[in-house]
Amino acid sequence: MTGFVLDCSIADWCFEDEASEICDSLLERVRDEGALVPSLWHLELIV
Repeated sequence: MTGFVLDCSIADWCFEDEASEICDSLLERVRDEGALVPSLWHLELIV
């Protein structure tokens, strides 16, 4: 398998002041390859 699972802590790419080259790279990988997230993903982002 080459995919990966994201948790809420990686969502830093959503916030410009938290972005980094690593986050940008991961965002591109998610865009190109997709990713899985835990079922609580939407709840963690709201809080």
